[in-house]
Amino acid sequence: MSDRSARQPGQRRPRSHRRKTRKGRLIAVLGVVSVLALVAAWAGYTRFSGPEDFEGEGSGDVLVTVEEGSLLSAIGKALHTAGVVASTEAFVAATMNEPRAASIGPGVYKMRKGMSAKAALTLMLDPATRVVDGFTVKEGWQTFRIYAELNKAFKIPVKDFEEAAKDTKALGIDASWYKRDDGEEPAKGLEGFLFPATYEIDASMNATEILKTMVAKFMAVAETDKLRALADEHHVTPYEALIIASIIQGEGIEKDFGKISRVVWNRLDPDQWDPPLLNMDSTTNYWRELNGEERKDALTDAENHDPDNPYQTYGNRGLPPGPIGNPGKAALDAAFAPVDGKWLYFVKIDKEGNSAFAVTEAEHQENVQKAIANGAY
Repeated sequence: MSDRSARQPGQRRPRSHRRKTRKGRLIAVLGVVSVLALVAAWAGYTRFSGPEDFEGEGSGDVLVTVEEGSLLSAIGKALHTAGVVASTEAFVAATMNEPRAASIGPGVYKMRKGMSAKAALTLMLDPATRVVDGFTVKEGWQTFRIYAELNKAFKIPVKDFEEAAKDTKALGIDASWYKRDDGEEPAKGLEGFLFPATYEIDASMNATEILKTMVAKFMAVAETDKLRALADEHHVTPYEALIIASIIQGEGIEKDFGKISRVVWNRLDPDQWDPPLLNMDSTTNYWRELNGEERKDALTDAENHDPDNPYQTYGNRGLPPGPIGNPGKAALDAAFAPVDGKWLYFVKIDKEGNSAFAVTEAEHQENVQKAIANGAY
């Protein structure tokens, strides 16, 4: 029995299989080299052809404004335009793994030029980077005083505020606010609606935005529905109540608000005070200051009875056309919570602003003499 597969003496071993094996190994090696080359090429492309980016923390301050509703790409563009980041794409890429990036809000940010996108993002997420100034509206400040103070603080022209104030509806005041039940024509302006408080105002805000913020604060604090209900209880409109609150604010200090409120309500009642003349110096002074004249502590009878002054309450019955300033919450509350009493008179009796109250004219004159002795009258 023969075995054809058995190698005969002197016969060479077949080499075809070995050649195929070596060739396969060579192909495999070349394949690995090719893959490595592609990986290296891709890495090089990513490094050298990816989004252009700066390195480091940058230097030199620059302000960047983020507009309301800006997408991350728009923020990146603003940063790029200002020279903060090398490209919009680099900033957007840096935000991909940072969920907090979506919280970047409108405002002005103090950045540095030549920052890496990652460093720029980190800086923008720091609340201290947003340029914000505190601005305080004090109780009783009139609108023209607020405009002047805002001009000093933010260099926004007074005329910008005056122009913005013409559209009260756009600022958040519904037309229904300007209603009076006493038959008098209301002064349809912002006076009374710019709530005294400290506001965060950044450099990107314009006159309209600032005033809207203050009006919104008033609406929130006044609790409009509650205010209307209280006004109904006292048989006045919310606007008339606001006028009363502004007079209370302008006539004394907080500890006396309840009694001043009672005097106002008593004088508006013809059964107690006829004719119903408020006889308040604060209303005369408001018109004077509104027209560029100085406020006076001691007004003459002629000034208090000036027929050309629609706000004077010595000759004009009832409430003036509108608020004479912007009252705080304590004055608003006092308008609806007068202290029980029959007082019809009061006078500032000392330089600290304390008032003395009286039921009769004779008692009032005694208080006036005390005020004169104290140098307060």
